[in-house]
Amino acid sequence: MSAPVRYVPPPTFDALGVEVAAVNQDGFLAALDAWHLDPEASAKGGYVNFRDVHGVVRAWEDAALATAHRKALINAPDGKPLVWLGRRRGFSMGQVCGPDMLPAVCKFGVARQWRHVFYGSTPAVLDDLAAKLRKIAPGVQIVDAISPPFRPLSESEIEADLARIRAGKPHFVWIGIGSPKQEIWMSHYADRIPRASIWMRNLGLEWLSRAVREPKRLGARYAYVVPRFIFAALREEFSVRPR
Repeated sequence: MSAPVRYVPPPTFDALGVEVAAVNQDGFLAALDAWHLDPEASAKGGYVNFRDVHGVVRAWEDAALATAHRKALINAPDGKPLVWLGRRRGFSMGQVCGPDMLPAVCKFGVARQWRHVFYGSTPAVLDDLAAKLRKIAPGVQIVDAISPPFRPLSESEIEADLARIRAGKPHFVWIGIGSPKQEIWMSHYADRIPRASIWMRNLGLEWLSRAVREPKRLGARYAYVVPRFIFAALREEFSVRPR
């Protein structure tokens, strides 16, 4: 009889107050697999953020988002500057992007019979997403797709959505209701959906579609945020390391 699997969190490094996992895509999938195989760890529920530098910088000014980062099971490095910083700290790691990991997790989980629920966006988008994933990952178990109203929900509506999610007995719930709302949502409700990892994006391409529709606004955002992150990271790096 084989020994029970115990989930060991991946190593992390501090990125301006956010603990980012020093993983590549294979290591990320292995961490998820181990977490699900450890009944003690997975019974508590948990969630993962795909984190970019915009979210890291925004957490400086948003206490609720900072808390959502702190409580996460994994903050995956979805951004080249985070990978650059981790490698500078001595870690062998790679970029773990939401758009890549959604189909990867679905394919990886077919043999493991992982069940997925999608929460957010419109019914048409969710139907299209499910159809594409079934082609990419034949046999994937998509047990529900929920499209909540595009407005603040009442407590009774949230309770109804949580009950519906629990009824599907998912291993993964993919959340796509916009950042930072989705990270804060996960930090509030993850432990009320046992045996589920709750993720940052349902579609994984939402930032790209917004950039296509709004290139001037988002181009300016990234042109401002990335240099600000790099400057702050370098200042912190040289302030804590001996010359």
